[in-house]
Parts: sequence; structure tokens; C-alpha cells
Amino acid sequence: MATTTNKVLTVRAKLIQNGIAIKVLDKIYKAEYPRHIWQSTPQSIRQVLLDNLTLAYTHILPLILDKNKIKYDFTIPFLEPFFFKNQLYDLLDCERADQVKHLSYLKNFYNLEYEFKPGKSQLPNNKQIPRLPTEKPTAVLPFTFGKESLLSLGLCLELGIKPILVYCQELGHPYEEKYKLKKITKLKQEFKIDTYFIKNEPGLFRYGISFGLKNKTEIGWGAQTTILALAMVPFVFSYKAQYIIYGSEFSNNDYLWQKGWKSYVSFDQTGFWSREQDIMVKLLTANQVSVRNILEPLDQIVIFFIITNRYPQLMPYLFSCFAQKPLYRNSQWCHQCYKCEKIFTFSLALGIDPLEIGFEKDMTLGSNYLNEYFSGKENDLDLDFALYILTRKGFKGPFIDKFKRKKINKIKSWKWYVDYFNKIKNYENLLDYRQEKLLNIFREELRAFRKILPR
Repeated sequence: MATTTNKVLTVRAKLIQNGIAIKVLDKIYKAEYPRHIWQSTPQSIRQVLLDNLTLAYTHILPLILDKNKIKYDFTIPFLEPFFFKNQLYDLLDCERADQVKHLSYLKNFYNLEYEFKPGKSQLPNNKQIPRLPTEKPTAVLPFTFGKESLLSLGLCLELGIKPILVYCQELGHPYEEKYKLKKITKLKQEFKIDTYFIKNEPGLFRYGISFGLKNKTEIGWGAQTTILALAMVPFVFSYKAQYIIYGSEFSNNDYLWQKGWKSYVSFDQTGFWSREQDIMVKLLTANQVSVRNILEPLDQIVIFFIITNRYPQLMPYLFSCFAQKPLYRNSQWCHQCYKCEKIFTFSLALGIDPLEIGFEKDMTLGSNYLNEYFSGKENDLDLDFALYILTRKGFKGPFIDKFKRKKINKIKSWKWYVDYFNKIKNYENLLDYRQEKLLNIFREELRAFRKILPR
């Protein structure tokens, strides 16, 4: 069946000297690397990255722009099935977050038409791919300054892995960049490690920012780590790295049931999908480089505890804010978002003064503190436990009263939470280098964590 012209979105892409350029609706969006990093990437891999990153960034745009067909000026990217599956499993959570009709996004995505140039797909030329050394481990870390990134860094340093930190510009969070660029320079100087910044204009597609959408959408966010895995490949070649390491916590495997359908909260960060990302990167590196998760069996509150307990020197770099609103008094916190509230609550529960990690005021005094949590929109075991800890410690405040009134009789017992958060969970794709040493660190820290819990 023919598609009307105004329902077709055309996407073009080309290589530039330091990355890729994507053209959508007559505007150019560039993803730019330090030039020496990009030029160290084999030519065939650059072409493969152009096609596949362009598809990964744009194949959801028809859903955002009310189109029913997308047309590309290159042949079918050979990783296309991965992107399709990744997006498919993320859309139910997008529907929930955007509060749209059940299965509406899924139906539109299934019915999309894709048109590519005829001909063979661009494939990696393994003859161009150098042999990578195996004796001294080097890992590329997509770095956000969140608690997971910081703990991943601390563990790499302790395990003897050389970390290469890459901060990828995130234009959907407009207030973070200035702060993070300043901090990444300081981090480089203090710890004598290599750090980089990727300019990422295709990030404007998220939330529909580039298109001036009045109603923000979560469509596209659910492929973030898949895109980052591919985006790290030039650094792999430049540094002859053996790993790309993520720090996704265990709760990323969670899903909800929506009318008989599984709805994954963070499908691209599940243990299963990290193994798929591993396959993708191996295909680009002649089976030499692995994508691994260094925090897979741990929970968020435990991750936060380990940083404070084992690597306190990293705490001044913590940035765990959505950064969609201005940062408060030049701190790293907006003091308004769910992530800020969560870290503030974790700090109180673990006996840490929030002012010591950069907060400028007592968030618990706000009348809307933890409203999103108490509304029931989020199923958050970590916050359940943090508030349980505060209650058992005798902490006072309106939010504790609300927890007692609205939550405590609806959630599991104190013993259940203590047992659940004090064990190493199952893992599918945990870092294999010095794995027993890594697990022993976890066991040691969990013993310390249990000791600080109230009886």
C-alpha cells in the first residue's frame, strides 16, 4: 500500500572527520569524538557505526513525529534486529510513563515501514581489525558521575583495570553539562586517568526536544545503553581495550505486569540485554572485546553504601540528579527531582549528612517530598528499605508519618528487606576478570552494611 509523502520521514547520514552527521528534517545533528580517537577506528568499522548508530538514534522518530514510514540513504544496517527488539521491549514502559493508551505505541511501531537502499549491508572487515592485547586489562566506561559509575570506577582501580572514562553529552538533561565537564577535568587530574567527552547532538531527539514537542515522551530512552555500547567502540580501538563496562544494578531486571503484558522498567539494562550488547560489540571487534556489568548482583542502596564506605574519595564527584531544572546554588542537585529525593533519603538512612555530599538544604522540609513515591506510581524497594531503616532508627518527620500511614502495612516485613538487601543476587553477565576478588569485595561490604542496620 502506498504511503502519503507527508507521512514519510527521510534520514540521511555521512561520515565526518571526527564522527558522524545525521540529517533529519533539513537539520544536521553531529556525534563528534576527539579526532585522534575517531581516526584510530578501522575504516570499515566507521562505516558500520555510521549506519547502525544512525538507525539506533532515529528509527523511533516516526512514533514521535506522527509518521508511518522512514526512509534511509544507506543499506540495511546489519545490527537492525537488535535495535528493533530493544525498542519493542521498551515501548510498554514508555506507554506507562507517557500515560497513553495500552499497546498504542507498540502497534504503531509494529506497523512502521522502513525503506533502505538496495544492496548488501556494510559489514566489519575483520582484516582491518588489529589484534588486541590480553595481558593488561583496559576498560572503557560510559561515565555519568552517578553512584553506579563512581563505584564501577573504584572497583576497576582496585581490581587493577585501567579505566577510560567517557562522558557522552546528554542534551535531554540541559543543566548537567557545565558541572560535569568541570568535574571530569578535576577527576582526571586527581586520579591520573584518561577522560573524554563526546558531543552528542542526536541526543536532542530524546523527549522530542529538537522538534519542539509540547508533551515530552520517553520513547528512545530505552536504547540508551545500547547506543552507548556502540559509541564506545572507537575508544576500544584507540586504547586496545578488552572491556566496555557498565554498572547497572540488579533492579534493572524488574518488570511490571500491564494487562497481561510484561513491562520492563529498564530493558536495555537487564542482564539478558547486556549479553546481547556483548554480542553486538564482539561482532565489531572480531570477537575480542566484551561488554560486562560490574554491579549486576547489587541493589541501589547497597551501591551507595559501598561508595561511601570503601571509596569515600570518590563521593565529591557524585552527581545523581535528572538535571532538567536548574541546579540549586551551584550544587550538583536541583533539589526537586525524584533522584535527588532518593539520594537524600539514602544519605539519612545510612547516617550520612546530605550537606556533606553537596545538598544545600533539608529536602525533607518540602511539602512535596517523596510525593512520586507515595503516589504509588513507582515500585521502589530501595526507597521502601531506606524509609524502613529511618523508621526503625526513630527518625521523625512528616514523610516518616506518611510512610507509616500509607506504606508500611502494604509492603513486606522488615526481616524480608534485611534478607533481600544483604545478599548477592543472581547475575548473567558479571565482569569475568578477577571475578572471585570482585565477589569477595561485595561479600565484605555486605557484612559491613548489615552491621549498620538497626535491629
